[in-house]
Amino acid sequence: MIPTWILHVYLLLCAAVPFTSASFGDRTPQFRNCVSACESYCVHFPEQNAPDLRELDPPNGQQSLSFILQCFGWSCESECKYRCMWVIEEKKLQKQQKVVQYYGKWPFKRMLGLQEPASVLFSFLNLWVVLDIFSKIKQRDSRENEYRNLWLVNYILNIVAWVASITFHTRDITITERLDYFAATLSIMFTFYASIIQILGIKFLVLIGTPMCIAYCMHVTYLMTADYFDYGWNMKFNAIPVVSMIPLWSLRWAFYRRKEPHVWKACAFVIMLPFAAACEVFDFPPLWNFLDAHALWHALTIPLGYLWGQFVLDQLDDQQRKYKQDSKII
Repeated sequence: MIPTWILHVYLLLCAAVPFTSASFGDRTPQFRNCVSACESYCVHFPEQNAPDLRELDPPNGQQSLSFILQCFGWSCESECKYRCMWVIEEKKLQKQQKVVQYYGKWPFKRMLGLQEPASVLFSFLNLWVVLDIFSKIKQRDSRENEYRNLWLVNYILNIVAWVASITFHTRDITITERLDYFAATLSIMFTFYASIIQILGIKFLVLIGTPMCIAYCMHVTYLMTADYFDYGWNMKFNAIPVVSMIPLWSLRWAFYRRKEPHVWKACAFVIMLPFAAACEVFDFPPLWNFLDAHALWHALTIPLGYLWGQFVLDQLDDQQRKYKQDSKII
C-alpha cells in the first residue's frame, strides 16, 4: 500500500496546474487596444499615434528592434506585446495595483535580450553541474562497470533538457516551450528507468524500457495532436515517476544502507525533489521583476542535482570495487 504522505506529495504537485495557468492581463481592453495600435505601425512606433498607455524612448518617436533581440527571434508583433505589457504594469505599479499575468506568464524585465534572465541563469548553473558529473562518469572504466553507459545516456539527456530549458527561458515561443517540456519529461523518465535498472539489474533493460518508451511516445503524441496543450496532464504525467522514486530508493536505503551507505544521497534527493517542485504551487509575482517561483525551482535543483550526481559517482565506484574484488576471487 502506498503511504498516504506520498499521495499527498503527488496531489500537491498536480495542484500547481491551476495556479500556474491563470492569465488575465492579455485579455484586458487596455492591453489589446495598445497592441492593436502598436502593431499597425510595426517596427516604428510613432508617438502621435500611440495610446496613452505607452511611453516611447527616442526623441523622434521611433525605435527598431536591436540586433540581439532579432537574434533571439523577437518580431515587431512580439515586441509590441512586451512594450504594451510593461507600460501598463509600470502605470499600475505607480498606483500600487496588483501585478497580473500575460499569456500565462508573469511580466519579466528583459536583460541582454533574455526573456526570463533568472531562469536562464539557474538553468545554466544546472547545466554546469550536469556537465561536470557527465565528465566524471566518462572517466570510469566501462569494462569494470556495466551500468556506466546507462548513466552516461541519462546525463546526455539531462544535458539536452537543460539546454532546452535555457533556450525556452531565453525566448518563450511555441517550439522552445515544447522542446523544454518534452526534453524534461524524457530526462525524468530515463532517470526513473535508470533507477529501476540499477536496483533490479541490467538484465531488465528491455523489459522495463519498452513500456516506458511506448508511454513516452504516447504522451508526446497526445500533447502534439490535442486541440490545446494540456499543461495539467503534462504536470501529472511527470509527477508519476518523480513520486514513484521515493519508495524505490527509500526501500533500497532501508535494506542496503550498511552495504551501500551512499544510497542516503539518492533517498534524500528523491524526497526533497517533489517538495522543491511544489514551490511552484505557491506562485508569486517576480521579485524585482526578476525572480519568480519557477526560477526558484530551478535554483533549488542546482544543489539537488549535485547531490544526485555524487550518488551516481559513488554507486559507480562501489560497483567498480565489487568487480575488482570478484576478479581477485576468480
